[in-house]
Amino acid sequence: MKFPIVFVHGYLESADIWSEFIAKLPADLTIINHNLPGHGGRKPLNAENQMKAWVNDLAQTLTDSGYEKVIIVGHSMGGYVAASFACEYPEMIAGLCFFHSHPFADGEDKKLARAAGTQRILNGEIEDIIRAHAPKIYAPKNRVKYKYLIDRAIENALLMSDEAVIASNSAMASRTDCSEFVSQLTVPVLVIHGADDDFISTELISKIKLPLNGKLVVLNHSGHAGFNEEPETARQILLDFVQISKNHTV
Repeated sequence: MKFPIVFVHGYLESADIWSEFIAKLPADLTIINHNLPGHGGRKPLNAENQMKAWVNDLAQTLTDSGYEKVIIVGHSMGGYVAASFACEYPEMIAGLCFFHSHPFADGEDKKLARAAGTQRILNGEIEDIIRAHAPKIYAPKNRVKYKYLIDRAIENALLMSDEAVIASNSAMASRTDCSEFVSQLTVPVLVIHGADDDFISTELISKIKLPLNGKLVVLNHSGHAGFNEEPETARQILLDFVQISKNHTV
């Protein structure tokens, strides 16, 4: 049975963030590079619970394509989507990878920060937010080397509507905590963390309770975009995980 690998991007991103990484994966893999609603030219969804709407949208996309099980890889906010998807549709999960992400819900401080971000957008500050955010995806030592990717990320993010970015803040703030569910999964779980991550601390990652088939890998020369900062190492880590996930499900 062929399981597609579903890549889900993060905040102020689109499927383009994965493009260079995916381009060098083996051609025999079935890959779905998913744009969340409001991203990559898609319209936002009009829904009270954005995260649930995003998860249902992804499930419908996969079902319409005839896929019953998938290996899902989520970057940052995409990892929150992946965790929520696993909670809602556990029968569809063959493997779950948190790429610079985690299964916890927002704490109160984080929810307040997201609300403040939304207010800044309403105040017309979206471009300032985007230009400040994009460089922080990379470790400080990598920002000059990957300036072309940072510039591309800024260009893509500037195409998003204010409504779409506000929906992202809402989705992240309203998501449920999936950490206990993830700790009890029987399918393989992979957490990839960057040693120089500006967004997610090593302390928080250390609190993830991994299941028996779980593994944590730290990329020592990466920030929040190890798939671009250490692509060869990250690809091999992911390919090993994909093989383990396939063998586990057979």
